[in-house]
Amino acid sequence: MNPRKFKFINLTPHTVRIIHNEEVIEIPPSGTVARVDTIRKQTGTINNIPVYSVRYTSINLPDPELYTFYIVSSLVQQYAPWRKDLVSPDTSPDSVVRDGDGNIVAVRGLMRLGDAS
Repeated sequence: MNPRKFKFINLTPHTVRIIHNEEVIEIPPSGTVARVDTIRKQTGTINNIPVYSVRYTSINLPDPELYTFYIVSSLVQQYAPWRKDLVSPDTSPDSVVRDGDGNIVAVRGLMRLGDAS
């Protein structure tokens, strides 16, 4: 029996590169970027630097699709914890792959919200 192949739709503005078993998997952006809308208001300053309060108001996500995972930012994933079809690039220190200048060029996996115990 063949395991089901899942489809990924990248809702970030960047190509997601995953290095797994020495293979580089590239998932290009879909052209649609999932974002959390915000209302932002300056509430003060610290050392003359503006400080803002932010309230998250809404999100633009496509409807769930069978056998499909949407790659989104971790903020989008945190705003929609009921969506079990959302994953984010795992940017934890053990997962990122950096170039000589320290820029992230790939990750070693994806993250889902949930119990990590």
